Amino acid sequence: MSKPFLSKEVVERSVTVRTLDAASSVVVDQGAANTVSIQTDSTAKGILLANDANAAIQLLGGDAFLFVPGGNLVETGSEIVENGTGLHQQTMLTVTNRVTLDPAAPSYAELSNASVSNLNVSSRLNVVPDASGTSIDSIVIDAGHPNVDGRELWIQNTGTDPAQTLTLVNQSGSGTAGGLLLCPNGGDYAIPAGGGVSIMFDDSFGANGAWLVRGVSSASGSSIQAFSYTVTGLEPNLSAITVTLPSAMPSASYEVMATCQAVLAVVAFSITNKTTTTFKMNTTGALIAGDVIGFVASLDS
Repeated sequence: MSKPFLSKEVVERSVTVRTLDAASSVVVDQGAANTVSIQTDSTAKGILLANDANAAIQLLGGDAFLFVPGGNLVETGSEIVENGTGLHQQTMLTVTNRVTLDPAAPSYAELSNASVSNLNVSSRLNVVPDASGTSIDSIVIDAGHPNVDGRELWIQNTGTDPAQTLTLVNQSGSGTAGGLLLCPNGGDYAIPAGGGVSIMFDDSFGANGAWLVRGVSSASGSSIQAFSYTVTGLEPNLSAITVTLPSAMPSASYEVMATCQAVLAVVAFSITNKTTTTFKMNTTGALIAGDVIGFVASLDS
């Protein structure tokens, strides 16, 4: 039985509405285009929804909105589970420790959660680059949605071959606006196999913001370069070969690590005559055409 009324006020210390059997429900309904409102008339008065610990409070229907622009939203539980066909979570919250891109393609104009599932809720991205290296022109954490100011991401190159360089392209013309990378060197930033870097999004840079690649020198030129050299057999001295760097170093005080990547006979190395663009690779035995030597050249900031 129900009784309609235009307005009714109940003023008591406690009001309980209870059904008498387990099959019934307490229903609060409303007319068309009206809203059921539960509210307090003072900031000192709160609203509590509580039930048995073994039961659940459910919100069923269309969209659900929580607006707390002047306060904090706190979630506490033994486990917090978020499910959805499209999870667009663009905050500092990360619910996955890491995601892995393996194998990576040679290049990405835009890297996003469309390329790596759950990238938008992860704090670390592990990448196994293509055999000849991988380049990234831009990163949009959640495809189709703007990056959030202050969002951080650690990128780790989990490749094992020196040729598997992961390159962050500086202000690429092929990338997506609002997802471009700003390398302090003013040039592309190469992450060698086993290396990593931290990036943070800054929406104050330019019209659309950019990812700031941190931990590198502000001088021009790349500070870390990983590459390989294939002996042609036409070098004047096959025991002392001059090698050209992929890009100029800020200074000649860099270090070079050399490894036998694919050689007929293993040799030992020494590096001399370093300039900002070339160095000499000296070996204990003569190399032959087709030998491949891997290098990692690095300059501490």
